[in-house]
Amino acid sequence: MSKKTIRIRVGAEDVEAVEVDFKAAAEPLIDLSLADGARVKLKVVIMSVLRAVDKKSPDGSPLYIIKSANVMEVTPPDDKGQ
Repeated sequence: MSKKTIRIRVGAEDVEAVEVDFKAAAEPLIDLSLADGARVKLKVVIMSVLRAVDKKSPDGSPLYIIKSANVMEVTPPDDKGQ
């Protein structure tokens, strides 16, 4: 089944693209311990993947556009005793 092409803004130009079905092989969680004692957990949630029809990346490989959202949880440092 052929997918409908859409136009999407990439930088300063409009690019014709098609949506590509995907399945996440993994959904890693980035877990950071900051120097001030805070902890940051970050996960990138991919909403859709688009492949440009007539445009390539600077190195000549296919150009993919990823629509995503960042989900973040911050635990402040424990300030007891300061």
